[in-house]
Amino acid sequence: MNSNETLVEQEKQVVENTENIDTTNTEQLLDFTNMFKTQKIAKPKLLNRSQQQSQQSQQQQQSTQTKEEQNNKSIINNVPRNLTITQEQMSQRRCLDVRRWYSLSRPQYQRSCGISSVVTCWNYLFSTLGVGNLNPLSQEDVIVSLGLTTEVGPHFNDVEFGCFSGNMSLISWFKNLCRLQKVQGRAYFLWKNEGDFSTPGVDRDVALQKLTSGLKTDKISFIYHAYDHYFCPIGFECTPNKQVEAFVDEIDYNDCQYWIIIAEPAKPYPMFTVRKWVDIAQDLELKYPQYINIRKMNEGIKNYKYEKGVSQHCIMAFERIDPKPKKVIEKKEKTIINEKQQMIKNNQLDQNVEQITVNNNVTEILVNDDQLKQNELQ
Repeated sequence: MNSNETLVEQEKQVVENTENIDTTNTEQLLDFTNMFKTQKIAKPKLLNRSQQQSQQSQQQQQSTQTKEEQNNKSIINNVPRNLTITQEQMSQRRCLDVRRWYSLSRPQYQRSCGISSVVTCWNYLFSTLGVGNLNPLSQEDVIVSLGLTTEVGPHFNDVEFGCFSGNMSLISWFKNLCRLQKVQGRAYFLWKNEGDFSTPGVDRDVALQKLTSGLKTDKISFIYHAYDHYFCPIGFECTPNKQVEAFVDEIDYNDCQYWIIIAEPAKPYPMFTVRKWVDIAQDLELKYPQYINIRKMNEGIKNYKYEKGVSQHCIMAFERIDPKPKKVIEKKEKTIINEKQQMIKNNQLDQNVEQITVNNNVTEILVNDDQLKQNELQ
């Protein structure tokens, strides 16, 4: 019974709703007036051949004009002409001192990349292969003089350089080599992200600025400690991202990509390894146990076998210290200057004395003349 009552009530509500519909309101009614009407399509006007040809020619002229305008704009905007860039300006974004390459100790012995890189830096800073005036040193001579081994000849291949080659070893070898050759130099960490002798306050931007400015001078050499290898950065290029700025006088250095040229002492590899600074910075910023083999970038990020440890990847700087002029030389110069001043003073005194004597003689002559005149008058 309850279900029947509900159905009856629903029917009553439907009837009431239909009765309450306002037929005058057009928004509540469906409009079927346009449903069965056919839409008239405007037929194109028929043109003569002459009219069609003229219309086509006009369209072609308009298209050619627009293309010419676009080409002219592109030529004006994208073809640099009347270039005025100089070598000095280009040297700010491209730097490669060939003498750094001349000083490269290549090929190295097995796992002797550390001592070979130290020899490379020293030869550039102090020998005639680089910017110095001393004879170049061979890696064999340095190995023997530093006491790393007393053997000569092919037995250098038997030396296990990897057992005692580390960051501090390279720095101490360079200092001892400078002491033995009686020259002045110093070595330090340019950028080391973690562990002992880390460089707080140095990030990838600061390190890049120091590296590029150091490569522009002839007083600093660098060694990059990558995965299981040491080698020497010798140049860089700042490549603009826009093709049009290849020979522009001034570029936006923030809108560029830096490439670092690294001299390779190992003969199985090419003499230069060129890598993006972004990749080198990523390698140096990774924390142990992660690392990147910068010579095999396709392998990606890997992990060391041992979980505990500290990343030793870094960039080290080796600098030549020019001797200051000795004080003795300055004293000699001062004594020479004093002697000259005394000579000038003595000459002036002599001239004054001569003038005084001349004046006295003149006065005596005048007195004598007066006396003679008086005697004649008497």
